[in-house]
Amino acid sequence: MHYIKPILTAWLLIILSACSTYLPESDEENKDEPENLSGYTLRFSVQNDSGSDLNYPVSIYIFDRENTCISQENLSTAEDECSVQLPENKYTIAAFSGTDSHDYLFTNETTEQEYVRMTEKNYSDTPLQRAYSSINLNKPITVNLNFLHVTAAVYFTFSGVPPQSEGVEIAISPVSSGISLQGKYSNDEKTAIIPCHKTAEGVWDAGPVYVFPQPESAIHLSVNIQTNNKTEVYNYTYQSGMQSGCPYHFSGKYGESVGMDGEFQIEGWEPTVEIEFNLNENTSGNDDNDGHNDGDETPDKTDDNIIFVTEMPEEDTIWGPFYVWEMQESDNGCFDAIIIAPDQYYALASEAASIIEEYERDDFKEWRTFTREEAERFRNQFFEAENLESLNSFITSYGMDRFFLEDARYLCDELQSTFCFTNKRITAAGKKTEYYLRPVKTVRLKLK
Repeated sequence: MHYIKPILTAWLLIILSACSTYLPESDEENKDEPENLSGYTLRFSVQNDSGSDLNYPVSIYIFDRENTCISQENLSTAEDECSVQLPENKYTIAAFSGTDSHDYLFTNETTEQEYVRMTEKNYSDTPLQRAYSSINLNKPITVNLNFLHVTAAVYFTFSGVPPQSEGVEIAISPVSSGISLQGKYSNDEKTAIIPCHKTAEGVWDAGPVYVFPQPESAIHLSVNIQTNNKTEVYNYTYQSGMQSGCPYHFSGKYGESVGMDGEFQIEGWEPTVEIEFNLNENTSGNDDNDGHNDGDETPDKTDDNIIFVTEMPEEDTIWGPFYVWEMQESDNGCFDAIIIAPDQYYALASEAASIIEEYERDDFKEWRTFTREEAERFRNQFFEAENLESLNSFITSYGMDRFFLEDARYLCDELQSTFCFTNKRITAAGKKTEYYLRPVKTVRLKLK
C-alpha cells in the first residue's frame, strides 16, 4: 500500500483520485526486459470537482516507492502546465491548493503517517484542498489532479448580547490539529478559540473560518462574553460531528427565543447546516438537517446486526460514504445490501489481509473482498469501458476512489484470486505481485 510524504512548511489539505497501473500477473514475467533509462513523461492536469475556486499556487509533491520526495512542482495559475521526466517506478503524488497560507505547518522530514498541522490557534482563514494519486509509471501518463475540501467551514452569529459587553469569543472542540498525507485526521481533540467582532448593528459574529474536523465526535461550544471584568460562559453541544466540505452556522440569541435571519452559503460547498441555540441555557442539540444526503445519517444498530434506517437505499446509489451495489430482499422485512467502500489500496496479497482486517469506516468493521461469484457479476456489469467510466464518474463525484480498467487486477475470493475489467479470467493471486484491494461488506437493513 503506497502513500506519500510532503516537505514544505505550509500547505492545504479533502481524498481523492488515483491513477495507477497493474504489474504483470506472473512474478517472473518481463524479468529480462531492458530498463527504460530515458524514463517517461508524467504530466499533470488540474480539475476541481468541489465547484469552488482553487487557491493558487498549487504545489505538487512526487514521492517514489521508498516514500522519498524526488520532485516538487508549482502551478502559479490555472493556465500553467506541468510535466516531469521520471524513470519507470511507482510514485505517489500529493497536491495542495493554497500553500501560501501561513496557518498550515509541516516539518521538513515527514513520513506518510505524519500530519500537516494547523498553527496553535487550530483554525485558518483559508480553506485547504487536496488531491492524491498513486501510479505505476511504465508509459507516458497524465494525472488528473482532482481537488476536494479537507476542512469544514464555521460561522458564528450572536445577537442580543448586552451592549456593555467588551468581547465575545467561542471555544469550539474537539477539532483535529492536522491531517496525514493519506487523508486521515489526527483526531487529537484540540480546541479552536475564535474571537468575534461587533458589527454596526450590535451583532457579534465570526467567520467563516476553517478547521480540520473530528468527524466522529459531537461538537462542543463555549461562548465567552466579557462584561465589566467578568466573563459569562454559555455552553452548547451539537450531537453530530462536523464533515469536511460542509459549512456550519452557529447562531444564538441572548435571553430570547431563537430565530434566524439571512442566508449563509459558500459557493461550491455543501448546503449550510444551521444550528440555533439560546445563550441563556446550557443546551444540547441534534439538528436533523445536517446538510448531507439522507444516507449520511448514523444508522441505529441492534444486537442481531440489523441496521434500522428511515429510508431504504436503492441499488446504484450513495448511502453515506458508501456505494450501494446490490440489494436483495431477505426475511422479516429486511434487505441485504452489498456496499463498496470509498477507499482503494494497492498491495501484495500478503499485505492485503491486514489492511482489510483493520479497515473501518463510519463505525463499520469486518470488511471483506468480493467473493468469486460477486467478482464475476461486478465485472460483467461494468465490463464495457463506457460502463466502468459511468460508474467512476458517479462515485468520484462523491469523493470515492475510482476503479481502473487498463492493467489493473482486483483481489477477490478471500484474497486468493484476482479479476479485471479487460478479460473474463479469474486467476490465482501471485505472491510477489501487487493488486488493487477494494473492501466490500454485506449489511442487513430494515425500515424503522
